[in-house]
Amino acid sequence: MTYRELKDRQQKEIDSFPMMWAFSEKQLKEGMKKLGVKDMGELKAIAPSGFVRKTDYKALWDLIHRHQQELKEAIEADKTGEGFIYDMFYTELANHEYSYTGDPTEALRACSIQPLQIEQDPRLNKGFCKAAKELEAEAE
Repeated sequence: MTYRELKDRQQKEIDSFPMMWAFSEKQLKEGMKKLGVKDMGELKAIAPSGFVRKTDYKALWDLIHRHQQELKEAIEADKTGEGFIYDMFYTELANHEYSYTGDPTEALRACSIQPLQIEQDPRLNKGFCKAAKELEAEAE
C-alpha cells in the first residue's frame, strides 16, 4: 500500500464518522439535527467548533489511534526507506511546498516524525534525503 492509498482510506473513514463543525448558531442547530441530538449536553467538543456525540467520543479516538498505528506499522514494514517511507516524505514535502520554502517542518509534522528520528533511523534518513533531493531537482 502506498502512503497516498493509506491516507485516502483513512480520510474516508474520518469523513464518514458522525461529527459536526459549527461556526454559527445556524450551523450548530443544523449539526445537532444531523447528529440526532437535542441539547448541547449530548455533545463533546473535539476541536474549536468541532463536536461529536458524547457516545461517539471514544470511538473517534479509537479510530485516530488506529490510524496512527497503521502509519507506524507501514513505516516499520519499509526495511530500506525507499518504499513507503520515501513515498510518505515525497508526498508531504510536496504538499507543504518544501521545494519552495526549504523548510520540512510542516511535512514532518504531517508524518508525525521528529527531526531526531530521521537522524537516528537510517531508513527514515534515506527516504527523506531521496525525496528532498528529487523535489529540489524537479524545482530547478
